[in-house]
Amino acid sequence: MEKILVPTDGSGPADKAIDLACDLATRHGARVCLLHVLLRDKEPEDLRRLAAVTELDAGMQDALARAEATPPNSSVPAAVFAMDPAAVEHPVPEEVLRALGGKVLEAAGRAVKARGIDSVIQALEDGDAARCIVEAAARERADTIVMGHRGLGDIEGITLGSVSNKVSHLAGCTVIMIR
Repeated sequence: MEKILVPTDGSGPADKAIDLACDLATRHGARVCLLHVLLRDKEPEDLRRLAAVTELDAGMQDALARAEATPPNSSVPAAVFAMDPAAVEHPVPEEVLRALGGKVLEAAGRAVKARGIDSVIQALEDGDAARCIVEAAARERADTIVMGHRGLGDIEGITLGSVSNKVSHLAGCTVIMIR
């Protein structure tokens, strides 16, 4: 084992994945690559809770509060919204998502370094989470992906299939999912 990719969204399961990845990296002398994919599909309420925990600056937290207070796009039929609330986009500014992603990576990097692992790579990406994870694993030549079974506010994963499930089917390397 030489390189371990750890996707993180700042959730509890992602934190557990970081812990296991650190144990494996220590045992095998592996490098750790932390990846955060912008949380475009998450509700502003979930993002605000994460922003508070990661100590995102007040201006960014205010932007999230405004996005949360903005009515959803009324062009989405009520029946679609009832089946999939994530189909309604809330206007969370990209700079807020990037700042939040940076804070999530910063916290994850501190956790890895606190475990005595100095060889850490960090990446911030935008796109479909499963696709970004699989592509990052291939690009970084990771031989293992360690990730949480469910992520932040992952209700849609129950009906549409979780990111971790998609990654386990598409990745060309070992995938370890943590509950």
